[in-house]
Amino acid sequence: MRLRFAPSPTGRLHVGGARTALFNWLLARHHRGQLVLRIEDTDAERSTRDSEASLIADLAWLGLDWDEGPDVGGPHGPYRQSERRALYAGRAAALVEAGSVYPCFCTDAELEQRRAARAAEGGEAHYDGRCRDVAAAVARQRIQGGEAHALRFRVRANPTWRRSGAGQRDAAGQRTLGPRLGLLREEQQRQWLTDKGKVGGFRPLAFEVLSRGLVRFRRGDGAGGPPGGF
Repeated sequence: MRLRFAPSPTGRLHVGGARTALFNWLLARHHRGQLVLRIEDTDAERSTRDSEASLIADLAWLGLDWDEGPDVGGPHGPYRQSERRALYAGRAAALVEAGSVYPCFCTDAELEQRRAARAAEGGEAHYDGRCRDVAAAVARQRIQGGEAHALRFRVRANPTWRRSGAGQRDAAGQRTLGPRLGLLREEQQRQWLTDKGKVGGFRPLAFEVLSRGLVRFRRGDGAGGPPGGF
């Protein structure tokens, strides 16, 4: 069994992160598996090597160890997300070629303005897909001209929203911890593949799982989903 803990080096290790690391470590050691430490330095503005060193020191102080990571190496490196950008770029290019993603040229200000407008109308905030059908030749020309863009997954154009309560099952069949409002997973029109100009902005979960041979991981409650998953 191979598991991972992926802290963000933007500050000190907090108790929720320590709890998640402990559970992953216990599960790995119980099954005589391996634990991978991956540094999630995708926030280039806030991530620092000092914070990374502090996280590693705090984990060691807790008595936790790992089999692969930026400090110990391993066969599936590099273990900092920022150092894997070339790998993600290759995967992203393949998805672009296959037509599975498309470039979005909407600025953060434009997106926020639309979200506010929908909220004022009582609607739920989600991407309206306006860059979805930009002609490939036009998109190429805009990219070559240096226009900032992100990549979005090409999924169904009209997302279906669903509200779930505590104890109910979400779209993936997992029990929710409390009231939750979200898109059905196969319809996540707003999901980024890459962020504009951010190092490691690629949403690499599936690629990370496959490339590192990970089997199972547990996440903290604040990770954008249920606290456990494959």
